[in-house]
Amino acid sequence: MPGTGRLLTITLASFALTAIAGIAPADAKKPKNIKDITLSPIVTFDSGSGEGGAEIVAFDSVNDLVLVTNGEENRIDIFPLPAGAPSSFDLTPFGAGVQSVAVRNGLAVAVVAADPVVLPGSAVFFDPANPGAGASAVVQVGALPDMVTFNYQGTQALVANEGEPRCIDSGGAGVTDPTLATNPNGSISIIDIMGGAPAGVTTVDFTSFNGSGANLRAKGVRVGTWPGATVAQDLEPEYITVAKDGKTAYVSLQENNAIAIINPKTGAVIDIVGLGLKNHSLPGNALDASDRDDAANIRDWPVHGMSMPDAIASWKSNGRTMVASANEGDGREYFNNAENDEDAPGAEICFIDESRIKDLTLDPSFPLPPGIASLDELQEDENLGRLKMSKFFPSEFAGGVPPIDDTDPSDVAGLTYSRLANYGARSVTIWDSAGNLVWDSGDQIANKVLATIGEDAWVNGPVLGTTGAPDGRSDDKGAEPEAVAAGKVFGRNMIFVGLERTGGIMTFDATDPTSPTLLEWVQTADISPEGMQFVREDDSPTGTALLIVSYEVSGTTTVFEVEKQ
Repeated sequence: MPGTGRLLTITLASFALTAIAGIAPADAKKPKNIKDITLSPIVTFDSGSGEGGAEIVAFDSVNDLVLVTNGEENRIDIFPLPAGAPSSFDLTPFGAGVQSVAVRNGLAVAVVAADPVVLPGSAVFFDPANPGAGASAVVQVGALPDMVTFNYQGTQALVANEGEPRCIDSGGAGVTDPTLATNPNGSISIIDIMGGAPAGVTTVDFTSFNGSGANLRAKGVRVGTWPGATVAQDLEPEYITVAKDGKTAYVSLQENNAIAIINPKTGAVIDIVGLGLKNHSLPGNALDASDRDDAANIRDWPVHGMSMPDAIASWKSNGRTMVASANEGDGREYFNNAENDEDAPGAEICFIDESRIKDLTLDPSFPLPPGIASLDELQEDENLGRLKMSKFFPSEFAGGVPPIDDTDPSDVAGLTYSRLANYGARSVTIWDSAGNLVWDSGDQIANKVLATIGEDAWVNGPVLGTTGAPDGRSDDKGAEPEAVAAGKVFGRNMIFVGLERTGGIMTFDATDPTSPTLLEWVQTADISPEGMQFVREDDSPTGTALLIVSYEVSGTTTVFEVEKQ
């Protein structure tokens, strides 16, 4: 791997490193062949906290600092780039758990969840170059602030407040009836910045869409799955990207398989766009659906994937805004306690929206793929039996529709499944500014992994940068594309995608957004990429464009140079 000979590691506890050997401004000439562009790791920062020690990353181009959320210690770890003494900013006075961090024009903000998470969270502003000075301002935002970002101009900070439910009543006692759960509204907090400080906050929710569930479902928006919830309670903002002009923000609604389009200047919700379904029976959309087949059986199956993106990123292509989504997928599983902990004393299930196909009753009209003679054969473990599907919309029934607010439509007498929707599209997708599909990577990610490691490693491992073999996730969400970043390098628009379960980063040349090219899959020993930050060469202390990636399981953050081979 190019550049690995100069990869060094800095830990928060031991930082006796004063320089990174070999770092120099890269040759900025445009490569003759775009396939020559590669990621080369140059330094790794270790939180020293292990799993949870590095989740979301931001870069302060004013002070050349890498900021990383440390969920294990509820703090922000701050590493000078290219070298220097690390520091940290303690968030325990402000909430129960740090969720995200962003920085612009030398001003940093971290968002912290309350305890319990159904209460309003906080956005905590501070000077990353002087964390010992404490918070410069604290702003109340919505429930469970999951992600924060600045617009390009630095005049607004936007917070995605997921508003997850908890199966507790108003007094905090656990409940097993999801209709009795505490379920705050999902929302977006828009914080105006003036003179380098917050100057007011507007929190935008989706209450204007209450009563519009049928219309949203007709557009493919996955609402109405949490029993008794309003639309505003059911929508869960996950991630935000702001167009460069600052006039439009795009918000992934992961559990709802949708994107909300927001005007951050007025706080108006312009639209909520359903992302549709990916037909895995079509050529180019294949998947390995079983972890019990002892094979890399990437093939067409008669199921449909919900994109359900986690991270999204935007850029301009020939004057048009493009949005890329990492289609991770996410189901809902909740227990009767404030921590949503299945291992807590007395834990009981409150709500789950997924089921394995072998446990569902399929309608006789359900399509059979070539080589499968019956539904019984289709539902065997080595075929589709192990694959996890949604028991709710957008899966469909024959024989009628389940009752409103039914907690488990799979057991309604007389109903059989005629279409099944599974979690995550196992891909990266490009959408236009209105949320229309431009391109999807299909089954390229799985096939690239297989071609690189071979079938034996697919089934048995080991695979660098992961804790297990890829086939162990075949029945869930595959490689789980989770992190995504976009940036221009050598005049080309690039997309970088982090694979949570299979590890490593995949790089696509998306200069033609209708037909991107997969360039490479770069693996390191870091495990489970969670967050990404692209740094253009004008802002980079090395003079070369950078990709900074934080890894949740290994608790490490690695800085890559984007360069020629």
